[in-house]
Amino acid sequence: MSDTAPSQAAELLVIDFVIIGGGISGLTAAIGLARAGQRVTLLEQADDFQETNLAGGCRLAPNMTRLYFRWGLEQQLRDIAYMQQYVCFMRSETGESAAQGEWVHDFKVESGGVFLGMHYADFRRLLYETAVKSGATIRTNAKVASADLDAESPSVTLECGEKIAADVIVGADGTHSVSRSLMLEHDEMRPTGMVLHNAIIPMDKMASEPGLAEFLPKDGLGTAWSWAGHTCGVIGFPTKREEFHLHIYAPESGRENLPTKSPVNMSTSEELIAIMRKEGCESRLTKMVEMATRVMVLPVIDKPELDDWVHDCERYVVIGEAAHPLTTGSLYALSIAAGDGMMLGRLFSYLHRPEQIGSFLAAFAENRHRRVQAIKRAQSTNPASMSMPPGVLQAKTLKGVVESMGDAEAAWYTEEAIRDIFSVDPEEEADDWWVQWGLVEERAARILPGTFEFKILKTHSSR
Repeated sequence: MSDTAPSQAAELLVIDFVIIGGGISGLTAAIGLARAGQRVTLLEQADDFQETNLAGGCRLAPNMTRLYFRWGLEQQLRDIAYMQQYVCFMRSETGESAAQGEWVHDFKVESGGVFLGMHYADFRRLLYETAVKSGATIRTNAKVASADLDAESPSVTLECGEKIAADVIVGADGTHSVSRSLMLEHDEMRPTGMVLHNAIIPMDKMASEPGLAEFLPKDGLGTAWSWAGHTCGVIGFPTKREEFHLHIYAPESGRENLPTKSPVNMSTSEELIAIMRKEGCESRLTKMVEMATRVMVLPVIDKPELDDWVHDCERYVVIGEAAHPLTTGSLYALSIAAGDGMMLGRLFSYLHRPEQIGSFLAAFAENRHRRVQAIKRAQSTNPASMSMPPGVLQAKTLKGVVESMGDAEAAWYTEEAIRDIFSVDPEEEADDWWVQWGLVEERAARILPGTFEFKILKTHSSR
C-alpha cells in the first residue's frame, strides 16, 4: 500500500466540501479529502483547537495508528502518546490477573500498528495542525444553525447569518447535532443506568506510593490495565502529560439526575471513592482515585444509529458519532470515527465526474455501516473486546463468563475481537470498492455516455 493517496491528478474532479464539526472524524475527513486533492472547509463552533475543554484520556487502536503513520504522523503521535505494548486483565474486587501479555506476540495483533494512549486534547490539536498543513480551511467560532439540502447546491447557514455553499456537506458534529436533527425526526436518548468517571492522577504521586508504581510506563512503554467486575469496570493507561487516566464504569449511584445533554460534568474524588467502595473495588484503585486532581463524569447514554447516513439529496453525508453513537468511552468510538474520515477521503481521490458523488457516498455508508454493526456485536458479546471492561452493561449475560474466564479463554476472546475489528484498513476497503465496483461504473459511463447510470442501492435488508 502506498503511503500517499492514488495519483489521479490528470483526471481528478475537484469539488468543494464543507465539514461540520472539528472532532476526530471531522478533522480526519478534512485531512483525507485534502490529501485527495479536494477543496475542504471545516466549520468548528468552538474558538480554537489548542486545548479542548474538559477532555480526558483516549486510546487509539493499532489499525488506525498504522494509517496515521502512513500519513506521516508517526513521530508526532509518539511524541504525545505512550505505546501500550502490554495488556493485563484483572478482577476488580481482588486485582487478581485473569490474562496478560504483549499485544503482538501473545494476542496476535498483526495490523502493523500499535495501541496508543494519549490525551484527547493533544490528539485533536495534532489533527488540526495536520489538516491546516494539508490545505484544508479551518474556521472557528462558526456554529452551524441550519442546512438547506438542495440537490443542486446544498448549503449551511451559520448563527451569524452567513451562508456557505458546497458540492458535498459532511456532518461530523457529534451526537447533539444539526446533522442528527436533519436525519431523524425523533432523536431518542435512553439512559443505561451507568456512568463513566474519568479520573486523572499525576504519575509522580503514583511513583511514590508502594504498589502503584507498577502501573507506570517502563522504558517508554505503557500497559493497558483493565479491571472487570459484575457491575463495575475500569480501564487505566498513562499519557505523555505524565498523567494516569482511569475510566471507571459504574452504576449511577445517586447520579440519576445527571444532565444527558451536557457531555461532561465535574465530580469529586470523594464521591468516586464512595462508589468504588460500594462496588467492592480493590484498594489500589481507591488509592489512585484519592490522588486524582480531576474527576469528570459522563452519562452512558444509548442513542440510535442512523438507518441512512446519506440524505436523499445525495450531497449530505453524516459520519462519526453523528451517524453511529457508540458506548461512552469505547475504544472503538475513536477508531471508527477516524476510519470514517479515512475512507471518505480515499474514495474521493477517484472522483472524475459529478455523477459519481452519489455512488461514492452510498458506497461509503454501506461499508462503514457494516463495520459499525460488527463492532456492536463484539461490544455486546465479547467480554475481552476492549470496548469497555467486562461486566458493564452486560452483567447478567457475562457474569458467568467473567467468573470462569482463565488465561487461555481471555486470550481467545481478545484475538477474536482483534481479527474482526483491529485489522480493518478503511483506505484499502475504499481501493477494493473502486476496483470491484467504481471502475465498472466509470467504464460503462465512458462506453455509453449519457445512457448508463450505476448506483449502489441504499438498501438495508441485506445488513
